[in-house]
Amino acid sequence: MGADKTLKDINDALQTFSDKVEEIKNQPDKVDDAFNTAAIAAAASEGSAIIPIPGVGAVIGGVYGAITKDDFSGYMSDNKEEIKKKIRDLLQDLSDAIEATKAPIAFLQTSGEWLQLKSKIGEAQNDEVNSGNLTGYWKGTAADRYLNKRLLQDTAMDSVKTICDTLNTSLVSVSNAAWQYYTDVAGQLAGFLASFAAALTKIASFFETPWGISDAIDLLKVATNNVVTFMTTLTTALRVEVESINKIKFAINNPKGIYNDHWPQSASTEFDANNPTPAWTAAE
Repeated sequence: MGADKTLKDINDALQTFSDKVEEIKNQPDKVDDAFNTAAIAAAASEGSAIIPIPGVGAVIGGVYGAITKDDFSGYMSDNKEEIKKKIRDLLQDLSDAIEATKAPIAFLQTSGEWLQLKSKIGEAQNDEVNSGNLTGYWKGTAADRYLNKRLLQDTAMDSVKTICDTLNTSLVSVSNAAWQYYTDVAGQLAGFLASFAAALTKIASFFETPWGISDAIDLLKVATNNVVTFMTTLTTALRVEVESINKIKFAINNPKGIYNDHWPQSASTEFDANNPTPAWTAAE
């Protein structure tokens, strides 16, 4: 899969996928057009045989075919409806993917927010190092306890930063897996559409109609199977990442420095620089 995907990568993949889905939605009309063209061609051929006057029989047959093109029966009608049904089935198999197109974008954006939180924690730690160190200024039991709690709070912040990294990594991985899925499906659909167009051309030609019908049905079967396979692959990839994210539940259960799931508090809340006590004595 290579480097982690950017938001532009994700958007480009989703747009390509959406474009191909729209093309598939237009295929039933193209199926009707191909069969109608074949019907007109068939009637024209029959007209030429019945009225062996050059041009006349074909014209009369073609006109008749144009009028009755939707009145298919038997083999032609059954196969036309079968092809259109398989297109609907293909779209149904794609429905979950269509509904989920916003998910990888949300994953990637959320992963960035966790990194921003990590950065903010780092800023707070740096500020605390610069402003919160009382060593050399105060001494006494409270000062010692303050130092211990200060170290404990810094440890808690490090634990939270680790959780942020875990979340970021998992969400980016989920987004990458989704990008791969939509890229694979879009590529497969592009190949299908090109081959399907060729099959419709055969159907419309009349002379190759049976072969075109066979090609169209076979292509739809393969396309449907591939979509299901890709979805299974995506589900497997996401399941691994979900398991990774579930580990966060354990990571946030009493992490180092956060005893009993509570942020460590200062040991003394009574420090007053203007009224020192034995617990807070200015260092000499």
